[in-house]
Amino acid sequence: HFDVPDQRVMEAYRAWLAYSMLNTKTVNGYVEPHDGSGFYTDMFGCSVSARTRALDSYGFHKDAAEVLATQMHVQQPDGIYLDNCGLIDAGSFLVAIARHYRMTADRDWLWKIRSHIDSQCEWLIKQRQSTPREGMLRGMIKFRPYNDYPTPAYSYLGNTWAAEGMKEVAEALKEINAPEAARYAAEAKNYSDDVLNSMATAAFKDEGQTVLPLEPDTRRLLKLTRYQG
Repeated sequence: HFDVPDQRVMEAYRAWLAYSMLNTKTVNGYVEPHDGSGFYTDMFGCSVSARTRALDSYGFHKDAAEVLATQMHVQQPDGIYLDNCGLIDAGSFLVAIARHYRMTADRDWLWKIRSHIDSQCEWLIKQRQSTPREGMLRGMIKFRPYNDYPTPAYSYLGNTWAAEGMKEVAEALKEINAPEAARYAAEAKNYSDDVLNSMATAAFKDEGQTVLPLEPDTRRLLKLTRYQG
């Protein structure tokens, strides 16, 4: 797919593809990309979504579709895609779907998998109905932020991905005239506005620099590193 003059870059590119394929299993007919072989025996949702976007960028659209099918297969009954990480899984999953459509323009595929988009978006909308109504945390979903920290938290990491994911799938659905596209677009706009307003409130000055804590109400990660992280 690429031919660049620096041989080291070419070898690194080919090695990346080889390692990524070696780190992939097929289990009960579903392709499971892992972060490594032998020590990472599970999938990590945001990493899986990153893989599909990379595959699409390289032109491996069939492989990307197979990975997306695995993600849809493990979606939970209430609609959320959660695979060992946290809220970032749900948002990055929606982004991966939207980017696959953007790369392939496969309208039939997008129409066929609409129910998976709908269930994930509806889960996000339902979660936002129980979020704070005012203040710095307005509209922010409190949920597990990532795989190494299971305690629910108000995190910009997951909420930003979720808002962006809903926005991008709404744009894709609009192109195929899906009736829910306008509603998801409006919800995504409100969600994004809430996140940006929260960021504007949470940012603070520290030793002459403007700092934005990833978890605005507790500043947990900053405190863990004595404000050096």
